[in-house]
Amino acid sequence: MELEKYVGRDVKIIDCDNKIWIGRVKNIDFAFDHDDYEYDEIGLKAEGYSTTEFVFPENEIKSIEIINQATDES
Repeated sequence: MELEKYVGRDVKIIDCDNKIWIGRVKNIDFAFDHDDYEYDEIGLKAEGYSTTEFVFPENEIKSIEIINQATDES
């Protein structure tokens, strides 16, 4: 999965538990940058959560799709 293309985008994620998450991907942590990471991870600022960023390891993402073309970091 090429997670880099989702950074700064509004996305819809379906996780491995079939829960739907909508929000903006704020960052990516690559597994090769960390000794204790097995998979790349993205940080999601989810709708409805003002201060919490959720982290999704690549292996917990069942599907991800861009839901608009926003590219700014706001």
